[in-house]
Parts: sequence; structure tokens; C-alpha cells
Amino acid sequence: VGPLCCPAGVEAGKRKSSRPKRDLIALDGPTDEMIWESGLMEKSCSVATIYEKGRQFYEDTAIKRFQGSVLGYVTPWNRGGYEAAVRFRSKLTHVSPVWYQLKRDAKVTANDGFVLTGGHDVNQTWIKELRMPAKKGAAVPRIVPRVMVELTPKDLVAMLEHQEGPIAALVDEVEQQQFDGLVLEVVMQWVSVNGLANDGFRAAAFHFVKSLAAVLHADTKHKKDLILAVPPVVPQAYNRPFLELEHLQALAPSVDGWSVMTYDYADGQNAAPNSPLTWLQQNLDLLLGPEGAPSSAPAFWMGVNFYGYDFDTKARSSKAITSTDYFKLLSRHQPDLEWEEDPGEHVFRYTAAGGAEHIVYYPTPRSLEVRLEQFQKRGVGVSIWELGQGLERFFDLL
Repeated sequence: VGPLCCPAGVEAGKRKSSRPKRDLIALDGPTDEMIWESGLMEKSCSVATIYEKGRQFYEDTAIKRFQGSVLGYVTPWNRGGYEAAVRFRSKLTHVSPVWYQLKRDAKVTANDGFVLTGGHDVNQTWIKELRMPAKKGAAVPRIVPRVMVELTPKDLVAMLEHQEGPIAALVDEVEQQQFDGLVLEVVMQWVSVNGLANDGFRAAAFHFVKSLAAVLHADTKHKKDLILAVPPVVPQAYNRPFLELEHLQALAPSVDGWSVMTYDYADGQNAAPNSPLTWLQQNLDLLLGPEGAPSSAPAFWMGVNFYGYDFDTKARSSKAITSTDYFKLLSRHQPDLEWEEDPGEHVFRYTAAGGAEHIVYYPTPRSLEVRLEQFQKRGVGVSIWELGQGLERFFDLL
């Protein structure tokens, strides 16, 4: 899969604007103006409109517009994510705090040395807030913390040879903390060591997932979810990780869903969209079959980024940016936003103090909406990395 940049859009971004800079004032908090009336949904949306209205949100936060499931990730170092999860909880079906790591400690004898770290970040007060309906009859999200498997290649093998230990460590924490399940990020690690290409490794890995699912699903009255975070089935490029469709299909009967990492399309050196719409559609087509074909697979949460990238074309490097960084760039440079039709994303250019040309891709309400339209049409959900990094106005569309 090659780059999907739009040369015409990039060239157009080079044009210097003769407009004088104006003082921009960012409004925030609730508003009675619906997003459709705000000007934020236009292809030609101006920087001033985004800067002045992007921090606002519609006053009735209990309205859920998107009909599919919404999984939102929250990191412990982003207070804004915790606050957004509570404020917009009626729009979220699942919240996944990024708290845990599965590691192996030679000094620990229990569970064959497999331990969960990160438990100090658990915030039960916040969980209680999430589980409180925003208004009578409103739904509340399921709490499914993400567990990142951080093991050496040797210990990845040991995890499959001594499965009872790591499974016990995972299930015990879910039950003790009264979570609704978990999001397990281990498939990327298996893919990175090429383990799934080995028949024996693959059989043991699939057995691990099925065994973990069986324990989590054992209590039918309080069934726990097992969601796997996985790379896309259509990679960004030939040398990027991906999950074989047949492997996903083999695991489908055991899991409750997949959080598909359809973001970070760019390689970090060459400017490119964050998650081109055409690439998303390729993944959907492979996952679900031809458009309109029914799917009996578990739930799919297609990844959407609430962050962006600022590419330095001279240094051939990039850095991730959040809404705070984005607003600083908008205020300082007041560039012209360009809409790129094929990838379905807004982009702008600016010249840094040292003279280097920069290209910035950051999501806008319109870019989010065109993705949500596709997801709703195909019957899949959305997973957001991460809450607190994007514009508050994004939640009006969920």
C-alpha cells in the first residue's frame, strides 16, 4: 500500500495568504449551537472557526448520535481524558483505561512469575462516576482496562508454555476490581516476533486466547468481555505489521470483539494522512466482505485518532500533536486549511522559524464524520485513541 497523499492539496498549501492575522478567542464549555450550525462541518472550514468553536460542546451531553459501539481509551497521564470520559459517558459503550502491563518477574513464584503492574493507577472513584447514568435511563459504559503484554521473546514463549499463570493474573485482577472485562494487546507482540507464522506457536497462542475467554465468560450472569487490540488486516506498507485474516477468523468464536489499530498510517518521515479513508475502506472490505454483505463476526471497533502529526519536511521527521499543540499552531500561523478528498482529511502548511516547511494533519469534525458515516453504514464500531487529545466538538458526533 503506497502513500495516499494528494499532491494538488499539498501544493495548494504552499501558497502564502495575504490575510492579516486576527486575534482569535477560543470559546469553551457547553453551547446551545448544534455542530451542524457551527460551520465546523464544512470542507472549507476556516482556522478561525475551529479555533473559536472547537473547544465547545453541545449542552445535552447525554444524546448518543452514532448508533454503533464506541470504545474510548484513557491514559493515566492525561487528566483531560478522565474528564471527557465522565462528561460524555452516555456516548461511550466501553471505556478502556490504559493502566496495566503483563510482565514476568524472576523473583515472583506465584503464577509462574507472571505479574500485572500498573494497578496503582486504578481509580475506583472515577469508575463510580462513569457508572452513574447522566440522566434517568441513560446507558453507562463498560469498564475494560487495556493490558499491554510487555515480555521478551523468550517470555512470550513461556507465557504459552505456562498458560495458567498469566491467565490467573489477568482474571484475578478483573474479578477483584470488578471490571467488565479487558482489552488485551498481545497480538501485535506475537506478530512482531513472527510467532503466528509458526504452527506450534500459533496453536498455543490461539489456545491461550480461547482459554482466557472461557474463564472470563464462565459467569453467564456477569459475563466479562475479552477484546483483542490488533494491527490492521491491510498494512500501511509492506514492512508494517498486520494480522492475517484467517488468524482473525480462527479466533472469532472466542472473543467479544477487535480493536483494530487503523491509525498511524504515515511512516514518521514522509508527510501523509493519519488514517486515509481509502485505507480504512480497504480494511473494512477485507474484514466484512463486499459492501452490504452480512458479517457474523464479533464486534469490530475501527481505530480513529484524536491526535495528529506535525511533519518537518526538511528534517524528515514528525511529532505527535494533541489539541493543545494544534491550537497553538493555528493561533501562531493562522494557515489555510485544505481538504484532501481521497484521504478525507484536512491539512495545512506553515513555515517554522528556521525556514523549514511543515505539514500538519490533525482530525477535524468533518474528517471524523465521514469515517463515522462509513462505520455506521458497515455496522462496525469506533475505538478512539485517545480521549482528551481531541476537540471537544468531536463528541457532538458520537
